[in-house]
Amino acid sequence: MRRWKFAASLLCCLAIASCGNSQDAATIYVLIPVSKATSVPTAGTSRFTEDLAAISKRHGLIPNPGKSTDDKGLTFYVLEAKQRWVRLWSTNMPLSGQEDPALCGRYSEGHPDPGQYIVTIDHVLPLMETQRPRELISEISKELKMAGYDVRQSPIVCSPLSKGEAKL
Repeated sequence: MRRWKFAASLLCCLAIASCGNSQDAATIYVLIPVSKATSVPTAGTSRFTEDLAAISKRHGLIPNPGKSTDDKGLTFYVLEAKQRWVRLWSTNMPLSGQEDPALCGRYSEGHPDPGQYIVTIDHVLPLMETQRPRELISEISKELKMAGYDVRQSPIVCSPLSKGEAKL
């Protein structure tokens, strides 16, 4: 009976620890230049998602892209890339639809910003801190900049592409 209690306690601790909310987590924000927004990506992904997947693969992560398109044709692109103890997560920035229409375009509801992405790297298990997320995100940031992306430490209200994609 004690073994079961110990095993259950251990599983609970691992489940809580696996939430990946370590002090070492790192986040960047990436703006998509108009030249990359108009290039044709592989079916089902955005050009940025493809580029980030290739970069993450070079760093030993296994990328898994995905997307979700609403009934208005607006698409959230996501990328999860994992390594043994590190997880990268990326998606276009969600906007509320209440942003300044002169700046972001007029939207009737929440939607993805087609030109701004958030990228976060954290440990899968904070107890197993083998590769440092801040070092990895620094390397990935440099590669994204070399690929022509605008990498920032904080988000902007919305990208210029948001206004261009708004349905009037």
